[in-house]
Amino acid sequence: MPDVLADPDYAFSEAQKLSGNPRTFLGVPLLREGNPVGALVLLRRTMQPFTDKQVELVTTFADQAVIAIENVRLFDEVQARTKELAASLNDLRTAQNRLAVC
Repeated sequence: MPDVLADPDYAFSEAQKLSGNPRTFLGVPLLREGNPVGALVLLRRTMQPFTDKQVELVTTFADQAVIAIENVRLFDEVQARTKELAASLNDLRTAQNRLAVC
């Protein structure tokens, strides 16, 4: 949005007023398999549209952020599964020790 003051449907929230009443916004969605997982929003307090190169850079950054978010999710899943397997292995060793004693 090159100039929010030129948009008749736009109204400033209190949070926006606290940030200096920004004039120019750039919003890029964070999409994972077509589903939104967040957004990157940049603002300027002056009316100065973002260049195509800047939009491209932020879009690339958004794509990389989605990959990083997915990597963290997968890492957490692997960590949880590893803990489950370690607990199962411990249970099996305990059962094996009990059988060996009998």
